[in-house]
Amino acid sequence: MSKIISLKNQNVKKKLREMKQIYILLLFEAAVVFFVHIFHIGSLYGFFLSEDELGYWGNAAFLLGKNWGNTVSYCGYYSFGYSLFLMLILSLPVKALTMYRMAIIANALFMVASFLISYYLFTYLFKQKNRIFISIACMAMALYSSYVAQSSVAWSECYLILFAWLIVLQSYMICKKMTALRLIVFAVELIYIYMIHQRTVPFLIAGIFLILLINIYNKKINIRRLTVIVMVMIIAMTILLCLSEILGGYIQSEIYSFGTIANTYSAIVKGMELSNLFIPVVRSATGQIFYLWAASFGIIPLGIGVTVKKCIKKWKEQDRVCCFYVFVLLVFFGLLGVSSIFLRLSVTRIDYLIYGRYIEIISGYFIVVGFLELEDFVKQKKNWIIFGISSIGFIILALLLLNKIRSWNIPLSDYQGVCAAGTFWFYSLKEFSVMQLCAIVLLAEMLLFTLARLWSNKNRIFILEVFFIMLFWIAAGKIVVKNQICPYQDANNRGLAAKDSLWKYMEKHVEQAVFLTNTQYNLRGSLQFYLGKTPLFVVSDMEELDDLPDVLIVDNDSSAIDNGTLDKYHYVCCVSQKNVYILNEISLDGLGEQISEIIPYHNYLKTEESGHVAFGPYIRLEAGTYEVTFQMNASTDGRDILGMMDVVNEKGENVICSTDWDGVSQSVSMKFHLEERIDNVEFRYFKNAGNDTVPLKIMLRIIKESCEE
Repeated sequence: MSKIISLKNQNVKKKLREMKQIYILLLFEAAVVFFVHIFHIGSLYGFFLSEDELGYWGNAAFLLGKNWGNTVSYCGYYSFGYSLFLMLILSLPVKALTMYRMAIIANALFMVASFLISYYLFTYLFKQKNRIFISIACMAMALYSSYVAQSSVAWSECYLILFAWLIVLQSYMICKKMTALRLIVFAVELIYIYMIHQRTVPFLIAGIFLILLINIYNKKINIRRLTVIVMVMIIAMTILLCLSEILGGYIQSEIYSFGTIANTYSAIVKGMELSNLFIPVVRSATGQIFYLWAASFGIIPLGIGVTVKKCIKKWKEQDRVCCFYVFVLLVFFGLLGVSSIFLRLSVTRIDYLIYGRYIEIISGYFIVVGFLELEDFVKQKKNWIIFGISSIGFIILALLLLNKIRSWNIPLSDYQGVCAAGTFWFYSLKEFSVMQLCAIVLLAEMLLFTLARLWSNKNRIFILEVFFIMLFWIAAGKIVVKNQICPYQDANNRGLAAKDSLWKYMEKHVEQAVFLTNTQYNLRGSLQFYLGKTPLFVVSDMEELDDLPDVLIVDNDSSAIDNGTLDKYHYVCCVSQKNVYILNEISLDGLGEQISEIIPYHNYLKTEESGHVAFGPYIRLEAGTYEVTFQMNASTDGRDILGMMDVVNEKGENVICSTDWDGVSQSVSMKFHLEERIDNVEFRYFKNAGNDTVPLKIMLRIIKESCEE
């Protein structure tokens, strides 16, 4: 008897020790997910996708009573589910830079939550699998390339991914045991994800179908119970949907002047005819399937295939969990269909051909399934046949996509990485080539498959393969952040964050700022974000105004406004290639910054090339004495002239000051004096061939202002 008790105690201690180990591992993995997603947070300053982010943040500002109506009305109507969350951040008494980075931190937390939810779900779906392996597979999913890239933008994608996992988990719980509370929670989640983005309508349709299927699947159908359950579900969803439409309609009518963008269901299906439906939709679906396959090295297609197989098996076994698999598959193919219909006509960028932005919110489920089932797939006797046939299918997809690019003559210069991050790494290495990418992916798949077949210890090799795929995904996502997001932030938004005193001054003394621009896509979103409560009024011509505004922000340079008007203004500074002017009679006490960072335009040249790597930003300088300092990214022994820095205007015809740079010092300063005000001043650096030195910072300091000022 004592031995039995002793054995039981040992088993209990062993289980407690194993639970402690798995909790420590989960905590470590959650920390890894969090820190990977916030790794570049110090380089993020404002809106990257100005129109998209402005729509989400603008709705939140409107609901909080801030007057952002003019700037927001220039973009189409965006959904407001994510805006309800952003309201919490916008209501905090912190500066705009902190708000933006808090949203990035929230994205990281959303991905941590998605990782934990997926782990919880798959411990039930794959009870026979080792929990450590499940946790590793779920961590790899949370570090998928698109998720890593999208978490560096303060928009709704990570929020959508979180709610997709919540809905998938809830659908499984309903399949196991249906209760009124679970149905109500399910209904709320389905409506809310639709509020976050209308293109998620397949979740709604699949959710209703799931409830009906579960009840019909039961052999003994209680008509009264079925009626009550369905009515509860329909009433809850109807009430929530009506509230959503009322609130959305109110927001749209109050601040949007250009109607809805093509994200609502009615907008997506508008104009659908047989002539522009079947072939374009099939082509678009082909591109998206090819992208998912290439981005995941076949893991997602494997997960889809396994899910279909499990669904059929559970259906034959009369296991109600088959309804769960039906739901997941319906959502995936529904999102694929909606996205394909949306993209069927207008293809203007490479990423439109291989779009993954919306279908990837549910693809995480298939990633985990693919990883967990890879071992069983390799053990199958006919696995080589399946692998060969699937590879041929992948080649056919590539050929169809190649034909699409050739026939539509798509320019190969535009690729929005956050919309299809999984293959941007290849585009960043060279121009996009479908067949070359197909060959690389197939070779990688062959290598992974062969190693898994030959290695004696299967568990170790599978963990190793998941680990290397995860590292690649992290690197691929970071390439998007490093090559697209960070350079944009550095050139366009870093200057906004540096002018905190300007925004504080305007918040206290200015009722409205005017932004003069003729450009459709510009920084009005980030400008309005930093202005906070002060409304930004956008005009394309000064004649649209009855009176001269207290603050005038001019886009890019001063060519859009006559000098007679500018003479009435006092030049303050250049913010992100935009000149800021304030009427002379307004007091500038406490605003004037003696040291200001100049953020020029950048031109990236190869080592063997020579030319201007920094120029602009075409600002006005008042009469006075100045000192400009170029801080370079390297220093040498001074044997050769590496380049030249100068201050000019009139497109370089008038050289104010200049000096050659031999690389001895990383900091080079020049003083110059202006007898009168001059416009279109540039701070340039010319790089000689044979080196890669560029300015890290250009600082301008006012030494002595003129007597006239």
